[in-house]
Amino acid sequence: MANANILSQESSNHANRIFWIDLLRASAAFMVVILHAGSPYLTRYGRFPEWQWVSVLVVESWLQVSVPLFFMISGFLFLRKEQPSLIRPLVRAVAPLAAYSVIASIYLAYFKGTSFSETWGKFIYGKPFYHLWFFYTLIGVYICFYVMRPRTAGWRPALVTLGAMITLGIGAGRILSEFTGVSSRIFFDGTFVIYLLYGFLGYYLATAPEISRRTFWCLCLGVAILAAIISGLTYWVAQARQAYSPIFLLYQSPFVIAASAATFLVLKAIGPTLAKIEGARAMVSFTARYSLGIYGLHAFVLDYLRFYTPLGLISQHVILHVIYMTALTIAISLILARGLAEFDRWGLVVTSSPPVPVWRRVVGR
Repeated sequence: MANANILSQESSNHANRIFWIDLLRASAAFMVVILHAGSPYLTRYGRFPEWQWVSVLVVESWLQVSVPLFFMISGFLFLRKEQPSLIRPLVRAVAPLAAYSVIASIYLAYFKGTSFSETWGKFIYGKPFYHLWFFYTLIGVYICFYVMRPRTAGWRPALVTLGAMITLGIGAGRILSEFTGVSSRIFFDGTFVIYLLYGFLGYYLATAPEISRRTFWCLCLGVAILAAIISGLTYWVAQARQAYSPIFLLYQSPFVIAASAATFLVLKAIGPTLAKIEGARAMVSFTARYSLGIYGLHAFVLDYLRFYTPLGLISQHVILHVIYMTALTIAISLILARGLAEFDRWGLVVTSSPPVPVWRRVVGR
């Protein structure tokens, strides 16, 4: 009877989740891993066969939407509440930041000889490991969400926000300055504003009416075109300068902003259909439950595989290398996240819905 109650409780928790949000979480988590698995090749222009570099560039051009999707998810989940609490969201940002900073300090001390004091100095003034910047930004975003409540919802504010981000964002300002030498104060000063607006954009798009089938296919085509534009422009700049430049790939880039909005709507539209497929629903839900853990752990796994195993960077097999590095990293990160979830009883560090501990399932309590 006890086991039945436990399983019933787990099923109830899963049923209360929004599936299309889980689909966005799982997709963004996979995208981040692929993005970081391929980035060492992308930044080393000219050191690998060009067709392989271009192949990685095309994929990475679309995958840049991954982190914006996380901010958009956070925006919807926070702003949809009429009377939100600030404490819980802040804890959900600070707790993983602190936990993964501890892991970073141990990892860096053991493998790279970095002292604990140096790592924790970075915790206060910077970031202990490159991917942890997300949590610092999320803390500020949550505080702003608490004092800046949206007064409207739906398509109109979504289009206004999207238009402002694309035309007035720091990404547009950087592109103008880079290629014309002209700078203007009309553009948002700072990247934080864009991350904050991503959150509001996610809320507005999530509350907008459902899109038609025709709009869905237009958005799919739009995502493909935007990825082609991003990769084409990046390739053009790389050839002209004989060096890689990420200016069109930045999260603040107008093209990435537009692609993030389109991808958000496409995945939201796919959700109801995918939810009807039992196997797909179970896989998406499982991955989404540990998406926080995948994000927090994948950078350490990738770093270890890249620098402390024979896998390394293989110049003659770039695409194959990115594929199996991604697969290994996701598998190992999921296993580690599931193991750590046994100690994350409040669902703050590796999982958004803490599982029933193994010992409870064994003893039947």
